[in-house]
This record gives sequence, structure tokens and C-alpha cells, in this order.
Amino acid sequence: MKKIISTLLLVWAMVFSVNAQIVITEISYNTPSVDVEFIELFNNSANMVDMSGWSFSQGVDYTFPAGTTVPANGYLLVALDSIRMQDYFGVAALQWTGNSLSNSGEDIVIIDDNGVTIDSVDYEDNTLGWPSVCDGQGPSLILCDVNSNNNDPANWGYSTRVTGTRHGTDSSMLFCSPGIANGACPTVPAYLFNGTYEEVSEGAGSVDVGFIVAHTGPMDSVRIDLTLDAGASTATAGMDFTYTTVTTGVSPEGVGGITFVDISVPITDDMMIEGDETIVFNMGAAPVNGVVPQFLPTTPYVVKIIDNDVPLPRYNIDVITADANNDGEADSLGVRCEVQGVVHGIDLQGGGSIQFTIIDSTGGIGLFSGNDFMYTVTEGDEVLIPGLVGQFNGLAQMTPDTVIVVSMGNALATPRLVTELDETTESELVQVECFTIIDTADWPTPGTTGSGRNIDITNGTDTLALRIDNDVDLFETAVPASKWLTITGIGGQFDSSVPRTSGYQLLPRYAADLVELGNPTVDFMTAGDTIDEAGASVSVSLDYDNGNPDTTSVTVSLVTSSTATQGTDFGFSDTTFTFDGCGAAGMFSFDVTITEDMDVEGDETVVLAIATTNSAETTVDTFTLVITDNDMVSISDQLSADAISLYPNPARDVLVVQSNLSIESIMVMDLLGKEVMNINAPGQEAKLSVAELPKGTYVLRAQTDKGVWTGKWVKM
Repeated sequence: MKKIISTLLLVWAMVFSVNAQIVITEISYNTPSVDVEFIELFNNSANMVDMSGWSFSQGVDYTFPAGTTVPANGYLLVALDSIRMQDYFGVAALQWTGNSLSNSGEDIVIIDDNGVTIDSVDYEDNTLGWPSVCDGQGPSLILCDVNSNNNDPANWGYSTRVTGTRHGTDSSMLFCSPGIANGACPTVPAYLFNGTYEEVSEGAGSVDVGFIVAHTGPMDSVRIDLTLDAGASTATAGMDFTYTTVTTGVSPEGVGGITFVDISVPITDDMMIEGDETIVFNMGAAPVNGVVPQFLPTTPYVVKIIDNDVPLPRYNIDVITADANNDGEADSLGVRCEVQGVVHGIDLQGGGSIQFTIIDSTGGIGLFSGNDFMYTVTEGDEVLIPGLVGQFNGLAQMTPDTVIVVSMGNALATPRLVTELDETTESELVQVECFTIIDTADWPTPGTTGSGRNIDITNGTDTLALRIDNDVDLFETAVPASKWLTITGIGGQFDSSVPRTSGYQLLPRYAADLVELGNPTVDFMTAGDTIDEAGASVSVSLDYDNGNPDTTSVTVSLVTSSTATQGTDFGFSDTTFTFDGCGAAGMFSFDVTITEDMDVEGDETVVLAIATTNSAETTVDTFTLVITDNDMVSISDQLSADAISLYPNPARDVLVVQSNLSIESIMVMDLLGKEVMNINAPGQEAKLSVAELPKGTYVLRAQTDKGVWTGKWVKM
């Protein structure tokens, strides 16, 4: 009997010893937004434990059904909602039957089927050293060492295991390790975003980006950098919100304490329809006293800005610049709308502000803003501008809400030629021709200061104001060398009085807009001509180009090197003509009459030359007219028949002309006296190619220094 009792006592001791190894190792009692409360039990032994009939006597209501076992060094989960445990964490759990875990702390007690307490934990939410970050901020309570006293808060910490599970309106992250080993508890302060997502109306004024610091020691401090991820953000800093990197220091809060920190980010309430946009923040930490905090989330903090703007009407530019009252001010002042056009010119502001012109198919308008919207003004960009119609000293302009680039590299408007500036030239691309600077001392030469310089220019009839802005590359340049200029630019206005119908200006965009006109040009249309002495007259023509308002005189005179005699061989008097006017071009002609005489005098020349005024330039400045003599020599000058020989005669392809005399010219005529061939200065022998001549009899006339020889030959 004594042996039987001893054996029973030994078995009971062994069972009690096994039962005592079930340990409460993790508690999730207050999760953000959605309840995923659970209690994790761990079998801290090398043997399976049968929990059939065991129950919770405090904390929650649940009795473990028959057959409930926990394997050696295994886990068992009991949860408020077993389906959520499966959905969120992918683990199986038993679902308790009543009550829930208190958010402010309570006792959790497990008893066996005999009512013996197996394990108990009296957790608190934010007192006595229990980690407060577990009270609704995302992490669960974890036992740091399964072999330690789990009723001592010093042995508990918060989970830093990122589950990847987010839920709720702020997408809070859950940190826990249900059904697996907890790992070591944190020994340095940790910080996490207070939620990871927030939506805010564009008109809210600002949004707070919150984070939480969980303290692990009595004297730990944290220094945190909240940085903007501009590449991941769709909202634009400086336009949609205002933020630069902020470094925040957090003071110690004691073991288990937490600190809530909010960083305010101003939101810009613009008038631009841009859709919802996001701001993405990341966090980093700097060491304090050699301690580097731990950052829990691996996901950024995202703020979604909900656009609160309504669509604006879009108008052609000529609609909003219309002036029905003829007072120099647009009828649409104060109207909110959108316009779209191509950028013309450069930015006349800089330094964070912008001022430029856009032109559509109907007209142009200026834009000015103290915010550059991070847009680099580029001529040829097509931009969409939502904003407010206004004016500045009579010049209609938009105050943009933003600048949206629609396309790039577009063609510019063709400048409109004008001679005066008025309401119709405001913000239009126009051009004036043949204007000159009235006082060159007004030109902004190197060393000139100020925002720009106004210069009066004239074409002799109209006087205009030329505005050289100091942002244009013409500012601080030398005075143009040419007197007369063609200038392209954008029409402007500066009139502080009402009605605003004066003060019109022309603003060149860059140096290429100012073209210096060259000198006028005058040329003979040909350098020479030839006419038979029997011709009645010859017409000589000149062309001229690039005229300017200064009168240009052109005089054609006879040059002394002429061999023909004026009044005897030809008739001509010095001829003068004039031209002026911007861009003048044309042609001028006159006749040289030829005198038919009976003198045998050989060919003669008439040489004419051009003389000009107004610095006109010439390239073909002389004209040489050759008058060919058609007179025969007298009988006394007729050479004998044997002075020149022709062979072969008849000839088929080549006729050779040979003489001891120097032959000055050879003329071949048919029997009707029509010239068919003429050769100058052949010397003492000439080989004439006659293959193309028709068959028949021809007369050859040779002029020598001793006289004329005439003979017949036959073409086979």
C-alpha cells in the first residue's frame, strides 16, 4: 500500500510540473482601429501538455475543450476573433467565448481542470513600467524571456516585428508575433509613425504628421529627422504644400513611457484643378549620447490632399482682353478662368517670381506671379494657366494659380508689321521697320543700372517707346552701329492714369529681335553687252535694294577709258536717279544710242560707271558696251588674191586659213551677206570647223593690219 501511495504522489508531481510550464508570452489587448486581441500561450517544456478542461478564471471567458494539447516548445493562441487572426496574420487561433481584454490593464489567469492556477499576468497599460506603446499604438506586449517571471513588467517589452498588416482609416501598422518566438525586447528607444496614412482637404490649412517614441530607459533621448520623399510625392513642395526637413528632439519619458510628436505641414489652398495629390514622408534618426533609436515601420507616411477646386471656364485670350468700354482696361478684370497659349519671350522677373507672355491663335496676354511654381520659362512651351484676370498700369495680365506645361517646342506667332503701338499691340508679337534711335545716349550701354531703359525711336513720321528690360541680353550692350533698325518685340503698356490709353511700349525679347539694316545696294544688272554698229540703241539696267528713309542718289557716268567717241559713235549723257523708303527695291533703265557711220574703225567700247550717296554699296559697278564695226575697208586697202590661201577648197570638215600677215579677224558669210562665223585675232593661221555649215558657196573676209582680203570657198 505504501508503495502505491508513493507512486501516485510521484505521478501527480510530474503532472503538476508539466502543467506549470504553460506560460503567457504575448498579449495584444488594444490594437488601433480594429480588434485583433489575442493571448499567446507557450509550452516551456520538452513534453506535450494536455489542456483539456482548463480555463481562464480572469481576463476572458474560455474553457479549453477536450483534446486540446500544446506540443513541446509549441504555441497556442486564443483570440477575440479567430477569423481575423487568420486573415491578418495567417495563423489559427481558438476563439474565446466571452468578454475582452481591458484596455486599461487587468489580470489574466489560467487554471487547470482542478482549479489550480497555472499562470497569471497582471498587465497594465501605462503604469509601473509596462510599455505604454502597446496601448493602442500597434505593438503587442511580449515576454522578453520565457524563463523569466512574467508578472514582472521589467520582463515585458513591445513587439518590433513588422507584420505588414495595416488597417483602419489611418492604415496603422500592427507589430506582433503570434504563434512564433517573440525575439529579444528592445533595449533602445524606438519610434514609429502614428498611423501611416491620412487624407486632408486642400482647404484644411495644414496637416499634422505624427509619430510616437517608445522609451526603454529612464534617460533615453531621441533626435528624429522627418524628410520629404519628393520623388514619390505627386504634390509639389512650394506649390501644394510647404515643407523642408525638420529635426525634432524628444526628451526622456522613463521606462515604458511614450512621447507623441506632431509636425505641422502647411497645405496650400490654390484655385487649380489638379486632382488629388500625395505627400510622402520618411523618417530617420540621429544618435544621442551614442544611442541610435530603432525605427519600426518600413513604410513611409503618406498624406493625401483632396482637391477642393471646381472646374474653371476656359476662354480664348481675345475674349478676356476685350475692351468694350474703350478705357484701356479689359472687361474681364476679376474673372477667374483658364487660358492656354504658347510662351513668347523670356522671364522678365526671376528670383522666385515669373513674368512672361503667352499667345494663342486669337491674341496674347501677360502673366505675373510672385511664385515661380518651379517652372522655368521656355519660349515655345504651350502652357495652361488657371488664374485671375487683372491688369498692371493698363496691361492686361493673368495672376496664375499655377503653370501647367502642355507641350514643348511649339512654333511662335508670325510678327505683325506695325508703325504705331496701341491697345491692339498689347502682348502681341509685332515688328517695326526702318526705325532709328532719336538719342543714342538713352541706350543702356555697359555699366547701365536699373530695371530697364526706355528709348524713343522714329521712322521719321511715327515715334515709339522702345523698352529694354534688364533681363534681356540687349541690356548693357553697345549702341547699334547701323542708323536704321528693324525691331521685333512684344507690345506692352505702362499707363498709371485712367483711361489707360497711352504709355504703349515695344519690348524686344532678346538681341536677335534687333536687326541692323545694311547700306543700300546698287548694281548694273550685267557687266556688259555687245551691239553691232547698225543697232539703233541698247538698254542698260540697274537694280537697287535695301532702301531706307534716307534718300540715295545714283549717277551713271561715262568712263574716260572708253574707246568709242561720245557724240560721234554713240549718244549718252550722265544719268541720275534717286530712291528712298524702308526696304525700297526696284530697277532703273536708260538707253545708249548707237551712231551708224561709214568709217572703218574696228570694234569700240563704251564704259559706264556708278557713283552713289548714302553709303550705298555696289558690286557690279561698271558696264562695258562693245560696238562692233560693220564697215568695209576701201578698195585701195584690198589685199591681192595670193595674200591669204584657203585649203582644202572645197572643204568638208575643216577649212584652213593661212597668211604671212597677222590676221585680226575672220568673218564667213553666205552669198546673201549673212554672217555665219566670226573669229577674232586668229594670228597667221586659223582652222575653221565648217562641218555643221550647209553645203554651198561662202565668202570669207579676213581683216589684217595691211588691209582686207576677200575670197570664196565651197562647202562640200
